[in-house]
Order: sequence, then structure tokens, then C-alpha cells
Amino acid sequence: MTDRLTAKTTSVCQPSAILIALLAGWLLCGILTAAGAFNLDRDSKDFYSRTDARVDVIHRANWFYFPYPGQFGKINFSISAFVGFFVATIVSILDSIGDYYACAATCRVPPPPAQGVNRGIAIEGLCTALSGAIGCGHGTTTYGGNIGAIGLTRVGSRYVFITVAVIYIIFGVIGKVSAVFITIPYPVLGGVLIVMFGVFNGVVLSNLKSVDLSSTRNLAIIGTSLLVGLMIPHWIETYDNVINTGNKEADDVLTMILGNPNLAGGVLACFLDNTIPGSKEERGIAAWEAPSDISGGSPTSQDYSEGYEVYNPILYNKYRNSKILRFLPFMPNPSLKENEKPRSLSHDFGRRRSLTGPAVLTSTR
Repeated sequence: MTDRLTAKTTSVCQPSAILIALLAGWLLCGILTAAGAFNLDRDSKDFYSRTDARVDVIHRANWFYFPYPGQFGKINFSISAFVGFFVATIVSILDSIGDYYACAATCRVPPPPAQGVNRGIAIEGLCTALSGAIGCGHGTTTYGGNIGAIGLTRVGSRYVFITVAVIYIIFGVIGKVSAVFITIPYPVLGGVLIVMFGVFNGVVLSNLKSVDLSSTRNLAIIGTSLLVGLMIPHWIETYDNVINTGNKEADDVLTMILGNPNLAGGVLACFLDNTIPGSKEERGIAAWEAPSDISGGSPTSQDYSEGYEVYNPILYNKYRNSKILRFLPFMPNPSLKENEKPRSLSHDFGRRRSLTGPAVLTSTR
């Protein structure tokens, strides 16, 4: 009983601790600003530690703002821009899939099945297309900081993220409100992001626990991919015009591709992992393998606090017997058998936590 009470108390205190730390840091910067501790020169490194460094944003912001098509200029088509965004989309998809698995590990639920991953990517694509159509000027993808926030706050409810989404919409429409948060001093914002992304990076690295790290094969692939992912983008950034094919658009495309660390290292890692012989156990695939589609609700391991029912869409039980579902790759396939293992184990997140599929983690970049 004491352990459960302690876990519950910690679970409740952590979200407020982040908010208190944010407000305390903001207040401290305000006191130091009033005391004249920060430089007034905009070129100074500590200028943006001032609470009034960007207060002009609040004055210039409109009370209400709505996006519209063509707000950033005349609509046209560019091959180099299209290829660049296409590459960015592919990288974003790969990044999102990794985020889905990281989120599942953070929330102690089974790895996402195929239908869950497909639905998440479909939602991201739909929202990105809608964003471009109405002139928002950004894509929709997962955000690692959100996973770090889940790890810190121990809150993974779909309803929490729906509420946050509504708040973000309100902030986006009411310009004055969103402008207030733009004035957060850089040190305060950076401190919060360091913690959140630190937790996220830890969760991502924890996925390697299923990989045989005593294998020379795996160590060579991991080390080489990390090194190439750091060196090539640095080389592209350091030296100007290192790629010269005689075609400017081709140069721009290659520069964008090779300058992306995720793509440079990720593609090499994928290539090496799938070409160098290795067993599933050695590669860590066996531990993450799950049925291609599970519509039932039992966990497959006592390590999980909930089962595959967390990936079922809203109101799924009302149409789960529909035959058309087997033709939709983003919906559970009712023709496959459900797991019948008994449900056991409660966790800090709570039995009644209702974590949805990957789409709840979507954010904007």
C-alpha cells in the first residue's frame, strides 16, 4: 500500500514540478532583468535572458489570426523544393515510427501493431495536407519532447492530449495569448527542453536493450552509422559548394539529403542492418515482433500495464464485426485471433489510462 501511495504521489507531483520550475525560472529572469543583470545590447549573449527582450511581439501580434491560402506569397511549384520536402517527409515518417515505439516503451504498453502505425502516419499526412491547403506553412509530425513529457509527468491519457490540442488551437487563433509564451526567456525554455529531450533520448536508447550489444556486428553498425550521421552533415555545413554536378537544382537536392543527419545515418544503418547477416535475436527483432494486427485487449507480457486495446480506434466495438475492416490497413483486422492471456499488473500510469494510437503525439514543426 505504501509503495502504491508513493507512486501515486510522485505521479501527481511531477507535472506540477515542471510547471513550478518553468514559472520559477521565468520569475528569476524577471528579477534579474529588473536588477539590470542582463545586457541591453541585442548582440549580447545574455540579451534573450531578459523577460522584456521580445515583449514587442505582444504589441505587434493581432488579437485574432486565421491562416489562409497564399499568405506567404504566390502559389507555385518548384522541383527542388518538392524533392526536398519529399525527402523531409520520408525522414519524418521514419522518425515518427521510432517515436511511436519510444512512446509505447515509455507508457509500458505493447509495441504498436501495423494498424496503429499506419493510422498514425495517415493522420500526419492528412493534417500536413490540410495545413498546406489552408496556408499554415508547416507540416504535422511527432515531437520527441512530448514523449519526454510523458516520461516525466507519468501522464499518457489520450484525453490529456486532446485537451492540449484544443488549447494549442486557441493559442494559435488568439495571437496575443500565444505571443505571451514567445517571450519566455531562452534559458528557461532551454532548461525545460534539455530535461524533456534528455528523457526522450534515454527512452530511445533503451530500445537497444533487446539488441545484442556484445555482437561485433551490431557495435560496428551502430558506431559507423552514428559517425557518418555526424560527419557528412558537418562536412556539408562547413564547406560551401562542395557538391557541384552542373545542375543547381540537383545540387540543392543532394545538399539537402546529405545535410540531414537522420537521413545520412539512418539510411546507412538500415542498409547495413539488412545486408550484414545476423539472427533476429542478435538484431533485436525477435523481442519487438508482435502480431501484425491485434484487436483484442490482453497484454502479451507482464511487463505491460495494458494490452493492445489501447490501439483500438474510438467506438471500435460498435463496428468491429464489419467485413470492410480487413481491407483498411489503418484499422484492426477482426479476422485475426485475439490474445487470451489473462490481464494482470497495475502500473503508475493506472489501469484506466486510455492511451490511443500514435496520432495523439502529433505536433507541429
